[in-house]
Amino acid sequence: MLAAIYRVCVVDGIWIAFNGQDGVKVLNNGTRNTIRGKSIANNQLAFDLNNDGVTPNDALDVDTGANDLTNFPTIQTVTSSGGITNVVGTISAASNTSYSLDFYSNSELDSTQHGEGRTCVGSTNVTTDGSGNAAYDVNFATSLPSFEFVNGTATSSSASTSEFSLPARVNVTEPNIELLDTYLINGAGDRANPVLGEEVDVRVEFRTEQLAVDAEYVIRVTVDGVELDSEPLMWGARLAYGTWFYEVER
Repeated sequence: MLAAIYRVCVVDGIWIAFNGQDGVKVLNNGTRNTIRGKSIANNQLAFDLNNDGVTPNDALDVDTGANDLTNFPTIQTVTSSGGITNVVGTISAASNTSYSLDFYSNSELDSTQHGEGRTCVGSTNVTTDGSGNAAYDVNFATSLPSFEFVNGTATSSSASTSEFSLPARVNVTEPNIELLDTYLINGAGDRANPVLGEEVDVRVEFRTEQLAVDAEYVIRVTVDGVELDSEPLMWGARLAYGTWFYEVER
């Protein structure tokens, strides 16, 4: 884990916003395209490698393509108080490689839920180990409001910048979730064996500990690595704690 440091973004004053399509695209096999210190907001996908939507991370970052399809970091928690913002997370990418990580704040997410890069929060450097892993725990001399979204990018030592990561919310602790059951339901809302060619819904039942009253949580359901719905529909009554039911329409 890195010792806490303070470092501000180097912002170049370029504003990329209000595009009907993606904010920045890197096409074909172009590499060493560095996208850092921009203000990117109100686009579709903020930064798209290969022009094919969000590219998931892969083990040891061995895939090839635009900007080497550099893996983005994972942000675990963001806390802000007393003029200091702390960002904790990891990156899993190429082994024994140095990366510059840039973090950005956003008041809302784009349709991909990965967010964009409206305001740069700060930057830090990490070097992965032989397994391709590195952790960071860094402080920045800035204040962010609670529930703001913070995401990040990684720029490799060869100057290729990743897409934006999924965000973490400021001063929001993820709930401890105990998965109780998942099952398919038919059109009548009953559990049933699906019929080939018939549309079915997925229902997820889980239990949580006490949650903050004003916190918001997103439940993502995936089947074979494919997300069914980025904004699940709450089917049952929400309790401060206890059992929740979510139904995902497919």
